[in-house]
Amino acid sequence: MMGSYALVLLVRSPMPNYTEIPKSFREEYFSKFATLDKNKINQLAETDPTVFAYYFLGKKVRLHQAYIMHRILICISEGKKRMAMCLGRQLGKSIFIGIFLIWASWYNKFPATIQNITAVYLISRDDSASMELLDKIRGVLHDGDKQMKQFTEMDNFFTGSLKEPNNQHQITFLNGCFIKSIPPSGQVLGKSASIMVIDEAHRLECPDPDKFYNQFVV
Repeated sequence: MMGSYALVLLVRSPMPNYTEIPKSFREEYFSKFATLDKNKINQLAETDPTVFAYYFLGKKVRLHQAYIMHRILICISEGKKRMAMCLGRQLGKSIFIGIFLIWASWYNKFPATIQNITAVYLISRDDSASMELLDKIRGVLHDGDKQMKQFTEMDNFFTGSLKEPNNQHQITFLNGCFIKSIPPSGQVLGKSASIMVIDEAHRLECPDPDKFYNQFVV
């Protein structure tokens, strides 16, 4: 059983210091769209959210988005429980987070809880912002439907793989994995989760962000 992970997203602008993307990663990134063995797409998509995004969701994530997802996976493999990202504005943060969470849920990458499922909670500065992020993720699923219709003749490859509860607060996949938005309040207390995403953590509407954070991060 995997542990819980917290992704804390901060937005700052301008950014005097930034993370340089290694040349080796740049080369690897471009090869995923040019020289990938088509017979290995299904196998590679299960291990690489960038490949999954391109071939299943119809989304070619940008270099920096792919690198952030890559770094998240490295942190998880190293046993790190908390990851903070300080990002500039208009970098497609919602899109790559959505892609990563869909990928994690679709393949049940981080099973936790007694149900052995990937359980994701989204928290933003207030309830409406959390719901807005979930709605963007739902939009990525609809784009995936359009992409997969070319190969399966199904209109709802992804959205047809959902079950209840499936509403403005939660997306639940047939495998039981889910992505749920919750407000920055006492509702987080005692939640069993695979991943907690705190969007725009510096704007949380709570009196003590550190105390709030420690309610669910182990």
